[in-house]
Amino acid sequence: MIDPTLRESMNGLIQGKLPWPLFVYGPIGTGKTCAGLVLVDHAGGFFYTASEWARLLNEANNGMLFDKVDQEIRKVSPQTLWNGISKAKLVVIDELGARIDAKSEKVSEHAYESIKELIDLRYGKPLVLLSNLTLPQVAKVYDERVVDRIAAGTIVNLQGKSRRTGQ
Repeated sequence: MIDPTLRESMNGLIQGKLPWPLFVYGPIGTGKTCAGLVLVDHAGGFFYTASEWARLLNEANNGMLFDKVDQEIRKVSPQTLWNGISKAKLVVIDELGARIDAKSEKVSEHAYESIKELIDLRYGKPLVLLSNLTLPQVAKVYDERVVDRIAAGTIVNLQGKSRRTGQ
């Protein structure tokens, strides 16, 4: 079951009454990932964790990402990934800010650029960002530019106990 506040926000986004992106944050286990997967399952599009998206871009940049097309194995270019993201009906990025460098308490420069570029590319298009971090915490992990882009959209705070553990 999707949280009623989140459902109301999603309806407002679909009807064009609320701005994209949708930023959903809250404690672990409150249904953020589940809601993101339901959205992609319903609307189509892409679902990645922030670290998975950065890894795919890195592999494509280094000529190490391949795909099977018409029984042939072909290299996937970074431009191919960006084109797919640009044209997708919906993009959901989970675990925003989850993988940080313990020393700097920030994401890597590559992870930063991959998320900032993705948010810019999806401006005004359906984009959902999921995180356990609040916006001030996201600002510490990324920076104020990323938070400013996110804050221009719709923000939903999911509260409650973990659906997994009940705590």
